[in-house]
Amino acid sequence: MNLMGVYEALVMSFPPELVAESPASSPSMSQAQLLPTPGTELLEAIERACRSLIAPQASPRLRWLRAAEVLELLDAAGLGFAPTPLGRCDQVRRLLGSDPAHPWSLPEVAARLALGESTLRRHLAREGWNFTALLRELRLAQGLALLQGSTRPITRIALDVGFQSPSRFSRAFAERFGFLPSVLRREEAASAPPT
Repeated sequence: MNLMGVYEALVMSFPPELVAESPASSPSMSQAQLLPTPGTELLEAIERACRSLIAPQASPRLRWLRAAEVLELLDAAGLGFAPTPLGRCDQVRRLLGSDPAHPWSLPEVAARLALGESTLRRHLAREGWNFTALLRELRLAQGLALLQGSTRPITRIALDVGFQSPSRFSRAFAERFGFLPSVLRREEAASAPPT
């Protein structure tokens, strides 16, 4: 399979309390801005932050400091954003993302968010989602991030993001992204510099 034109995207989200104390937080800005050409220092900081997020031995404090470094560099580049309250879908994503392998159910999530099940369904529907699709999308996105940012075996990744088997993960991954996880790993191995 030819993956020309495929690119890797790094996406970071920051805890609201970190954004609030960051100099990159600006009340005049309501959303993030794109940096046309990020400098080397910022790119390296983003890579360090991403590595610390997936490293099991990284302490919560180190993760916090790496994220703060990225915010500092964004501020130095003249970019910032204001914290905005999370919508219901984002609240659900945050909860599900805290433990994607957990056997989440709509009743459990509704209870944790202090909502009724039908109320949560309505909130999700308003944003174009249903619970099952949102959970699946989150698990696949985390699986993609782990495939790109770690050397964990695909079997382990499948279980870590909540799929019952590697074959179910591979099938769902191919449906969502158009290629199997093993193809992504082969392409990365082929493009890696020799060691």
